[in-house]
Amino acid sequence: MAAPHEEDNAFHQSIPNTITATKRRRLTKRFSNEEFYESVTTNTLKMVAGSFYIPKKNPLKPLGEDAHFISPRHQTLGVADGVGGWARRGIDAGEYARELMNNCVYALKFRQPKNKPVDPKNILNEAYLNTESEGSSTAFGGNTSGDSPINSGEEMKVAVEAGDVVVVGSDGLFDNVYSDEIEDVVGLSLKYMKEEEEEEEEEEDKNSNGMIRVLAWSLAKFALMRALDENVVSPFERAALRAGFEHTDGKYDDITVIVAYILPVENCM
Repeated sequence: MAAPHEEDNAFHQSIPNTITATKRRRLTKRFSNEEFYESVTTNTLKMVAGSFYIPKKNPLKPLGEDAHFISPRHQTLGVADGVGGWARRGIDAGEYARELMNNCVYALKFRQPKNKPVDPKNILNEAYLNTESEGSSTAFGGNTSGDSPINSGEEMKVAVEAGDVVVVGSDGLFDNVYSDEIEDVVGLSLKYMKEEEEEEEEEEDKNSNGMIRVLAWSLAKFALMRALDENVVSPFERAALRAGFEHTDGKYDDITVIVAYILPVENCM
């Protein structure tokens, strides 16, 4: 794949900390952990999404085992969490996860028919069939018309309206932070941001930009704090106990957080 043109840079920036997976899908740029994206859509609603990624410290795997993408143009996002068990065979599952997400971007850009709704499940399936790296990962794909996890083959649709916030993440988030805690962090952050925005009298779309960036960062940092807390009873600990295993404290892992803010199109033009 040739280097992206200038007008495509925002699209390709949707894979932070990505390395080359195949010659055909080579990307020529690396990006920081924190990214922000905007898009144009013909629907009455759109999602404005941003992300924050904290790989766990491992000099042998500085990029971690998570990967994700956000395609503003196609209103689609995805998260992959490499299966760490492959490390026992000397395989970095993060390479698999990164190539899988790379291939999702490739499928969206070059295989998605114009003027047709994106089916995240089809995109993930095509990406899976073209992924050559050894390993495996869990994966999730979603957009403003539906979402689907590839491994289970299940699909679900959730109604959203303007003002809703959608949080997507890897195990590093959900193994350490309970759903009600995520709601609390989102609620408090939105309240604080809106108060700041009213004082500064910023435009609504610019306000949304700041909110999603701070929200993704806040949730990722909160998850990291919980992962390192020796006194917390984490969701992972509870799940382990129910399964008959012993685990205490948080679960230190790669942490990926994507926050999507749902807005009416007229406020995003």
